[in-house]
Amino acid sequence: MKTRNFPKGFAVAEWLIVLAAIGIIAVILTPSLPDSSGADARQLDKENKNYINAVVARYYQDNGVWPAPDLSDIGANPTYFPDGIPPNPAEPSRPYTISPMTHRVDTP
Repeated sequence: MKTRNFPKGFAVAEWLIVLAAIGIIAVILTPSLPDSSGADARQLDKENKNYINAVVARYYQDNGVWPAPDLSDIGANPTYFPDGIPPNPAEPSRPYTISPMTHRVDTP
């Protein structure tokens, strides 16, 4: 009885099949990954606005007057903003301001 000698390792065709399968799986999974860059900025923006609104309310409670709309009078005060006013992650060149009517952070 003859024994057959099979080559050791993979042939080029087998490697191509494996790479094609990995490529197909990658194409299927890639669109389903969440786009976290925009979501993270929106979440941080929301948290910053809530924080600033709470600080503005505390400032009013402590002093009996509302801060300036550009937050210039409390922005450098470490009692209210120990690390400074948080930057706007959505538009870094546009700092947060508060509405003179509602005394809440303006929403662009």
